[in-house]
Amino acid sequence: MDIQSIARKNAAIQQQACRNLFDALDIFQDYAEQTSWYWAGQVGIDKPVKTVLDPYLRASRSGRRNARQLLSDGFAGSAAWLAGNAANTTS
Repeated sequence: MDIQSIARKNAAIQQQACRNLFDALDIFQDYAEQTSWYWAGQVGIDKPVKTVLDPYLRASRSGRRNARQLLSDGFAGSAAWLAGNAANTTS
């Protein structure tokens, strides 16, 4: 097994780990939102809380989505570079 294939496999594992991390963050965020809405509704302040939290939640989701995309693009670029570099060294 050559170093390029090891590096490509490592990049693929790291990319999957990042996907798993962001999936877990999405699940935790959804659960936290549901819990917040439940308790805000129980106390009777769900409408004022919604006006404050909606912009924060939109920004949070957008930030996670953008970070996920940047990491995915970075790993794809690394894999493409390694594939191109491997092709150049073996030919």
